[in-house]
Amino acid sequence: ELTGTGTPLTASSISFEKGTGSTVLYTGTTTATNIATVAYNNLTLTPTGATTYNLTGDLITTNAMTGNLTINANATLDVRPSTTDYSITCVDMTIAGTLDATSAASTFTVSGNWDSRAGTFTAGSSTVTFNKNGSQAISGTNIFNILIISTRDNGTVSFTDNTTITTLTVTAGAYNVSLT
Repeated sequence: ELTGTGTPLTASSISFEKGTGSTVLYTGTTTATNIATVAYNNLTLTPTGATTYNLTGDLITTNAMTGNLTINANATLDVRPSTTDYSITCVDMTIAGTLDATSAASTFTVSGNWDSRAGTFTAGSSTVTFNKNGSQAISGTNIFNILIISTRDNGTVSFTDNTTITTLTVTAGAYNVSLT
């Protein structure tokens, strides 16, 4: 658990070993907190008061999460804290706070489920890609700018709530997209 504001973790001169099944909790409260650019397994933002967390780099490729991203109530994750758009790769994405891509052209790649029923996703000009082998569920009222569905093995993508999509692309393989 990382408690603190500003930049509670820097990894420029160390090797960050995430371990198997580990979860890093950022619990900084009420003051902007920077998220270190390292390869997390699971990453959870869980402040007790309204707090903005800023990405400081892409969480993709060698820094991609091998587990889940959870943005709890009172947390706002800003993927464009300055003039650079940062991207995220994770398994499940759970948004109970806010994922803010308002002014960003970020890319979010999700190989599991997306649940924003208790939170807010502001898409901006971002792209969200769902790419699981098998079934995926997208829950919550969402507005996606660009949504790419690239599940394989006859995967099913189910939308359980109202969803607005500006541009939808379905690629590679057979799909059964069901709106429920």
